Amino acid sequence: TLTDAVLQRVFAQLDHGSGRISHADFEYGLGRWHLLKSIISSYAPSATTKRFCVPASYDYSKPTSANYAADASEGYEPENGPARVLRDYGYHARYSRARQRWQDAVLRGVVTRTDAQPRPWLVFTCGPTGAGKGYALSWMSERGHFPLEAIVHVDPDHFKRLMPEWEGYAARDGASAGSLTHHESCFLQELATECAMRGSQHVWCDGSLRDGEWLTRVLDDVRARYPAYRVAIFHVYASEDVVRQR
Repeated sequence: TLTDAVLQRVFAQLDHGSGRISHADFEYGLGRWHLLKSIISSYAPSATTKRFCVPASYDYSKPTSANYAADASEGYEPENGPARVLRDYGYHARYSRARQRWQDAVLRGVVTRTDAQPRPWLVFTCGPTGAGKGYALSWMSERGHFPLEAIVHVDPDHFKRLMPEWEGYAARDGASAGSLTHHESCFLQELATECAMRGSQHVWCDGSLRDGEWLTRVLDDVRARYPAYRVAIFHVYASEDVVRQR
């Protein structure tokens, strides 16, 4: 959730005290602030994502990971190939080249390369739906403790909503739409996190952290390959009554 304080903080970095932002100022900001690029990607899909067409034969009873699965001989698109090679394909599907290009376009809208941080943060949030995770971090950001505009926010639900198949799944059966896009959204979450960490960016991974074994493996890998990273886990909770009211 973007508060007025966050938006005003970004604006103040771009307007040079004039109260106005020029086109050149905005272009500069796109390369500096993760927030601006994520806003643009949400409202103005790239040419690659717009060109991607869902096949007429698409089977909405199967997950995206099954519909776009490919064997190992398909190989990797070069843009994020090094990050793809490291995924666990005992769990994840391998994707067709066309789907990889769509995924890469989505990642460009989420992972903005800015100045490398000498001691970046990797932050995980966990807690039940309705606990107020987004509100809690927005509250911190508004007070300057967790500046959202300078952090790569990796949210699996955001990836689900960007999928061109999402509306079709929701129309067929809204209750199963999330589960049928789950595997690919988790794959994108891992890719985005890896790409951001390769650039030494602050990263916020949004999720439930229900799988403790998976998190242990992730943290062991981070400590081994990215020792400069500091790790924090924010547990946001609320009573069942409060969650139900929300």
